Amino acid sequence: MSIVPNGTNLTYNQLVSVFHEIADNHAQINDFGEGNIYDINASTVQNYPILWVLINPSVINAHTINYTVSLVIGDLVSPDNSNQKEVHSDIADILWDVAFLIRDYYDIDVIFPIAINPFVEFKDDRFSGWQTNL
Repeated sequence: MSIVPNGTNLTYNQLVSVFHEIADNHAQINDFGEGNIYDINASTVQNYPILWVLINPSVINAHTINYTVSLVIGDLVSPDNSNQKEVHSDIADILWDVAFLIRDYYDIDVIFPIAINPFVEFKDDRFSGWQTNL
């Protein structure tokens, strides 16, 4: 699935700025990052939940660039895992909000349905949430 701006051709920087603006303005997202997924850790993230954007291989057409991005939204799970279900529930709702903001507020085509994938990462940060490709 790819992101196609309606009537405009966003640059890479503009697309990343859209996601940064969404993170800044969403009441439940406390940080934003962009780049390699392996860069999500305690030294790069100040406040959770975080919206992280990865630009994937994309397509240049005659009149547009169809970007493909991965969104990772996650939060920290308590050491006793007591909030694991709550984290997954909250983050799924945030991801829902982000998808509709992209489509409705920024007028960027998002093709529904969107597959979302849960993840749990218990190495250093106990980071858990959802990932999707748009």
